[in-house]
Amino acid sequence: MTNDDEIKPIEEIAEKQEPALESKTTPPPAAPLPAESQPAATAKTPVAPPPPPPTFATSKAEPGKKAVIRRTGGEGGWIKYLILAVVILLIGAGVFYYFFYQVTFEISPTPTADKILLDNNQVDPGTYRVKPGVHELIIEKQGYISYFSSKKYSFGERAVVNFTFKSALAPTLSVDKGSFPVFSEDKKYLFYLDQNSAISVLDLSDKSGKKSTLSNGQYPTTKILKVSADKNFALLLDDEALKVIGFDKTDLVNQPETKLPPLSSAINSFSWNNNASNYFPKANSNIIYDLKTSGGWEVYLANLSHSQADIIMQVDAKLFPNFYMDWGESPNQVLITGGEIGVLDLSKRDYKKIPSDKQFIWGKWAPGGKRAVAVDSEGGAWVYQGEKLEKLPFTSKANQIDFIDSSNIAAVSSGKPIKYNFDTKAQVNYAEVKDLSDSISFLARSDVFYFETVQGIYSGNYIEPGY
Repeated sequence: MTNDDEIKPIEEIAEKQEPALESKTTPPPAAPLPAESQPAATAKTPVAPPPPPPTFATSKAEPGKKAVIRRTGGEGGWIKYLILAVVILLIGAGVFYYFFYQVTFEISPTPTADKILLDNNQVDPGTYRVKPGVHELIIEKQGYISYFSSKKYSFGERAVVNFTFKSALAPTLSVDKGSFPVFSEDKKYLFYLDQNSAISVLDLSDKSGKKSTLSNGQYPTTKILKVSADKNFALLLDDEALKVIGFDKTDLVNQPETKLPPLSSAINSFSWNNNASNYFPKANSNIIYDLKTSGGWEVYLANLSHSQADIIMQVDAKLFPNFYMDWGESPNQVLITGGEIGVLDLSKRDYKKIPSDKQFIWGKWAPGGKRAVAVDSEGGAWVYQGEKLEKLPFTSKANQIDFIDSSNIAAVSSGKPIKYNFDTKAQVNYAEVKDLSDSISFLARSDVFYFETVQGIYSGNYIEPGY
């Protein structure tokens, strides 16, 4: 050992030793001590952080306002169930309304109909559903009996209409080639012109159809025929004159006939009062007629001999392009149509227009003069009563409405006979009768009706359609 190897104290060596450089390498771990000799741990063992809480969508809060927290998960489930429940309810309600609430019409007549009207709407054969209530169904075919139904239907009711059409009824030819039929006042006799144009009568109470000729003269150019209430004479207008013809059954050869002086070609209509009154003491003792002039119409009131005739009214042709009068049974009221509609009061020489925007072509008083019926140019039927004009629920034509009595009428409407009651407003539709739609005139009793065509005078019965 050299002198340089002199032993120095440990402390001196430590003081003179330079600091060691910091190692960048990690020293190997020290070997673990036996379990019984390991010192207690002085630092906590690191624990894994808990899972983050559910996130919530937040909206940026404006200055001075709190942020509103909105859920982004777990919402809307109950809304979906609510919407589903509403949809199911709506579908169920629709099924109930369509199949169980509405009234169902199944329409399929045989053979195919010309026209089907459901509540006045034209439809084709098929199935239709409508709301409960009153519904009207009309099914028509030319030459057959029409189907008519008007009733109140309950919800869910089904109407199956698949009938087979029945042929229209055949009328009875009462007078071959007969024309101008007119009832006696009591409706027990039917007066007419026979095929020879002579005035004849049919006794309606005689089931054998007994006919009698009442005139020796023949009147082939007749325009109007009326018979007195006592059945003793007729008033007839033809191309020759306005004539009064007496029914002297003991002497037809020398039968009395009076030709009144007015020019027949200028007369469009005439009428008389069918019953006696204080104003005219004898029924049919006075007549009223019109005369066509260059300025319009002049209305005359005259007795049957025409020994007295007075002009009582002048009429503007613009108001009445045509002219038609009916005196009826009212002692002083004459119903005037042929343009506007109005009433002429003979006792006051006063004319009163009935307010309406329609043009009327025909009118007739009821027995007793309580009311009158009229037909406008479009076929609408009307009643005048209580100084009011009211629309009737059917259409017709001139000379195709007749009074059965003061409260009931019969009419031809769409080719079929109907009855209408003014007190109850009830209408009854009867089965179609062949050729009735072509009738020229129509007369009605309660049990039977008569109508005129170019073939003659027919009779028919009121028969229910029967479908």
